[in-house]
Amino acid sequence: MKSTENVFPINMRIAQFYMARHKVSIEWAEKFIDYAASLGFNYINVCIYGCIRTEVFHHMPEKDSYSKEEIRRMVKYASDRGIEIIPNYELFGHAESFLECPEFEHLCELRNGIKGRFSNLKESFCPSVEETYEFIEAYLRETTELFPGKYINAGLDENFDMALCPECAGWAEREGRAAIHEYHIKRIHDIIVNKLGKTMMMWDDSLESYPEAFEKFPKDIIMLSWWYGRMIPEHPHTGGAKMDYFEFHEKHGFRYIGVPATYHFQNIEAFTEYAKKYRPMGMLLSNWGKMTRYNAFPMMAYAAALWKDGMDSAEAQKKVVRDFCSPENDIELEILRHHFREGEHNKLPANPAIYTNDTLNYFEYSKSQQARILFPLVKKELEKAAVPHCKCFFHELFFWQRCELWYYQLREILGKWGNPKAEFNDWTALKALKEEISTANDEMIRWYQEEYRCPMPEYFTVNDTVAMLEKILNGTTKRPAARLKITYPYRLGLGAMEYFIRGEGETEWHSIGKSNGHSFYQFYDDCQESVSYLFIDENLPVPAEVKILYTECGSGLCSYVMYENADSVYVPSAIQEVSGVVTMPENLLSEGRYYSQFGDGERLTIEKLNRPHVPENNSVVLKFSRKD
Repeated sequence: MKSTENVFPINMRIAQFYMARHKVSIEWAEKFIDYAASLGFNYINVCIYGCIRTEVFHHMPEKDSYSKEEIRRMVKYASDRGIEIIPNYELFGHAESFLECPEFEHLCELRNGIKGRFSNLKESFCPSVEETYEFIEAYLRETTELFPGKYINAGLDENFDMALCPECAGWAEREGRAAIHEYHIKRIHDIIVNKLGKTMMMWDDSLESYPEAFEKFPKDIIMLSWWYGRMIPEHPHTGGAKMDYFEFHEKHGFRYIGVPATYHFQNIEAFTEYAKKYRPMGMLLSNWGKMTRYNAFPMMAYAAALWKDGMDSAEAQKKVVRDFCSPENDIELEILRHHFREGEHNKLPANPAIYTNDTLNYFEYSKSQQARILFPLVKKELEKAAVPHCKCFFHELFFWQRCELWYYQLREILGKWGNPKAEFNDWTALKALKEEISTANDEMIRWYQEEYRCPMPEYFTVNDTVAMLEKILNGTTKRPAARLKITYPYRLGLGAMEYFIRGEGETEWHSIGKSNGHSFYQFYDDCQESVSYLFIDENLPVPAEVKILYTECGSGLCSYVMYENADSVYVPSAIQEVSGVVTMPENLLSEGRYYSQFGDGERLTIEKLNRPHVPENNSVVLKFSRKD
């Protein structure tokens, strides 16, 4: 039933701290706890997965995991500040911390060489193996005694590889995949609730795929209802029909918690407005990977202003900006507020082909101007920052703003370097820029170690970008002799197509790589045409034929493909062969606004997830001829 009164301020306010997949120090965890407590959060969902060393699971190296003593220290520190720690495991999919270890591969759905739907990462527990539940129970018994609180988050989200092993495939054929899903969740519930005496939470995205299973779940499971997009409430997780998750949970008697993310203001605002129409038992602000720092700080402050103080959204945004920054006028305030609304971008790419497209589209041009405006304000704020969480925020924001500006500089320089038809003489400028990036990267690594008391995760550095530039400068990476220009109708963001070339009279194909378009921006869905390049070295022939192959569980799109070297341009002139499902392959023969679709057109659908096995060879072979 929808609420008839405003439920905010709300009593259960949950922050999220990410300890899985990269280690952070307990000292830094305590700083995070202090900040969360100062904002009025009273729970922290700690993503631990398999990173606690125990008797039953001690296979992660010490540099990537935690002792029981470290976890006890963190939990007590939080308890002393009025915060209950909720351990977040992953007990179906996302379990690679366990299953990538050879000793536990026999518990994995993708054992014995079985291929996955989207990747071959061993991350899904197999419900057909009874030892799966023996292991999970043993690990939970050892670790949950470290967490005296009421709740356990079992995870159970995004398991795309269910029913691929022979036993589960046969089970699904007899009873349906929903029956397997129901069985597994009930087994986990039995362990957590009946054997360990805890209250179980789980992410609710599989509701869209298996609604008939959800209706049979124990009603004491608390559903963590997440969505990180800008449009709420109705949304699809797996590409099916849109649905109202809160409405479903209320109708079927589940308690539920709303879960936006620390990506940008708009998601938190929209989710809060949606939640006001219902009666959630709480709100959880999730953050993943790098989100443990950087934007997490202001986004936590913003969520607290909405959830604890019941502030108006616009006023809460301005308050957060003023608390973190010292804008001298309303213009500076709005510029900084705009950054928080838009969210973060990705790290500096380490693939030289990404910089080859030297013409900025309208979105990139606009972002480049915003970066140039924001940069001096961030630099000024860093120099003035005194409060620890503000200093951390601006140290990282300053570095990533520099990355954004370096990206546009590299577009200018490497755009020429990667073009076989262009002359390139900018070696001095490239070397100077490489030194600037390298120095700033080293400084950031040192600062991170001093501040967080742990090594900066490799993913957060730009070590690979520096190495890429060094290889270009020392000649290890040579300028491409040719390149394949690939035009997409828009960036799809899921799945990649592989491209092959074959010279005149050849029978073997040469793979030149995969591509699905490039974007520097993490939350940018391009609705315009986009271009990417694949580099080709001098040892490969001029193509008489080009093959486009799509094998993933979803769909791939392509508008046009063109080959160019220093002397000539080659374009598709005829279709030689089509295999699998390719819609309108003839569109590949003309450069325009049309496109061809590889696969059945669904990105991630309920129907696909319910098929026994999905990856297929969808391909087109194009004859290429020199353009007059």
